Amino acid sequence: MFSSPISLGFAVLFCQILYYSVLFLNGFELMGRLIKVAGTNQEGRINIVKRYCKVGLDIDLVRESDNVHDANALAVYLIVPRLFGLTKSKEKIGYVSAGIAKSLARKIDNGTMVQGYVRSFYVSNDLEFCRVSAVLEY
Repeated sequence: MFSSPISLGFAVLFCQILYYSVLFLNGFELMGRLIKVAGTNQEGRINIVKRYCKVGLDIDLVRESDNVHDANALAVYLIVPRLFGLTKSKEKIGYVSAGIAKSLARKIDNGTMVQGYVRSFYVSNDLEFCRVSAVLEY
């Protein structure tokens, strides 16, 4: 089927590209997981996203085991540089969706380090809607 080692090499490369493309489209980025942050339109969080959110900005996940809606709740906080990067503050922008939070909460409780960053965001001009996507690495 393949007439030379070069054409075999291209076929293998093509299969690898296709494999990683499918993983990416299904919410995985090599060593992380792409998520949509839930609840960004609640409790004035749209203004926080508009003011502070930037692509590549680090995020922090905080367990909220006393959350009345979900014992596995994971709040998502932007880590915002202040004073020219000398200090940082955290601004809550929403939650990890319940399905993902259930498995991640167990990992975090067992000591797994979960880090993340903002991959993309959108805020409507009328401040009625916003969306934040983040990559979680663990």
